[in-house]
Amino acid sequence: MTDQPLRQILTKPEVSGRMTKWAVELAEHDIGYQSRTAIKAQALADFLAEGASLTLTELSPLREDVRTKEPWVLFVDGASSKEGSGAGLLLISPTGEELTYALRFDFLASNNETEYEALLTGLRIAHQMGITAIKVRSDSQLVVLQVRGEYEAKEEVMKKYLAKVQEAIALFDTFEIEQVPRSQNKRADALSKLASSSFAHLNKGVLVEVVRQKSIDQVQVLAIDSSATWMTPLVDFLDSSVLPENKTEARRIQLRVAKYAYAGGTLYRRSYLSPWLKCVTPEEGDYVLCEVHEGLCAAHVGSRVLAKKCLLLSYYWPLIFQDAVALVQKCRACQSAALESHTSSYPTNGRQFAENPFKSWCAELGINQHFTSVGHPQANGQVENVNRTILQGLKIRLELAQSNWLDELPSVLWAYRTTPRTATHETPFSLTYGVEAVVPAEIGLPSPRTQNFVASTNEEELRYNLDMLEAKREEAAVRM
Repeated sequence: MTDQPLRQILTKPEVSGRMTKWAVELAEHDIGYQSRTAIKAQALADFLAEGASLTLTELSPLREDVRTKEPWVLFVDGASSKEGSGAGLLLISPTGEELTYALRFDFLASNNETEYEALLTGLRIAHQMGITAIKVRSDSQLVVLQVRGEYEAKEEVMKKYLAKVQEAIALFDTFEIEQVPRSQNKRADALSKLASSSFAHLNKGVLVEVVRQKSIDQVQVLAIDSSATWMTPLVDFLDSSVLPENKTEARRIQLRVAKYAYAGGTLYRRSYLSPWLKCVTPEEGDYVLCEVHEGLCAAHVGSRVLAKKCLLLSYYWPLIFQDAVALVQKCRACQSAALESHTSSYPTNGRQFAENPFKSWCAELGINQHFTSVGHPQANGQVENVNRTILQGLKIRLELAQSNWLDELPSVLWAYRTTPRTATHETPFSLTYGVEAVVPAEIGLPSPRTQNFVASTNEEELRYNLDMLEAKREEAAVRM
């Protein structure tokens, strides 16, 4: 057939007998064919304007399938062995969709502890998804009866786990837990046994997580200042579909929210260069800027490079560039060691200043002479540029630390290797290893890649990066 049936009928009715009959039937209505022109940009703008002016009641409710009053079913199971411990989760929606989850514990745990860890993780995931009603199915008699209150938790560890579970249960409108035979919990049981040793045999559709600390050992951090930040209205809309009362502000939020996503209690922003950027408060942003600019591996770079480096670390806040400019302007070391332009009245590229009598004259007056590297046109100035950058970094750090330059050289070299260069738009580290280095700022304030680090697959992924590195180096060479 054709994607333009009306045109075919009116222009070529002889194509088939059926089309001929259609042409006869349509002839009495005086129907003509007109080619469809391209959609103009103004039509798209009008559509966006109409969509942005919708009120909250006209918008589709966020995660309506998740917030339904019908309960979700959660199957949990934990396993502990000499090879390790793990847990498996199977979450089933009221409409039958399934979500599988595998946990690997990087700590020693008994069978009962893994059962509790599986239950706590399942409840945490369900709450983050916005589920309000849940039914839990577990084959652990001890855990089920302790949660119901039919068994008493005598051991101190079990008491702590039970208290954690009761806190999690309070977050749901409806909660039910039931013991089921192991034969009815086969999938969660299989996931827990596979995850206890390795993730290698799991299907790619299974979500995995490495838990490095027991739930009862995690320290709860309370916010001292709970005042609203720039993220508050975006989080309110994405999480609860709540808009400000001011219509102008509400419309602005609706236009901005398309670039953001809210998951696991964290706000993310879509980036043009990387998948997602973690949104942080201005106070957290100041910490990242100071760590990147003045920390152990810092290079005291300019404001634009500083802001770009923070974005490469997957952090974002609206005033990132303005804050970077303010920090560089306030940095005494950067301002005192800033490069200045000097115009010489006499050519200085000869050897007349390195030989007598000028050399002796400088020595008598106590003048220190400094000479640049030997010029090599075939090197395109790369060596001179690197040396100038390293010396500039040493000059700044020595003014701050007042120590031997050899002690500061490794930090300056590291900062140089982890800073994007203007010529290649890449860092020397990434051109060598195919991936950006983890810097101290990502440890103090975990970035998305440090939060999702999986030790068991990390080495394999690094090898994949090396296989794909040649094309990246060729692109960098073209830019030069």
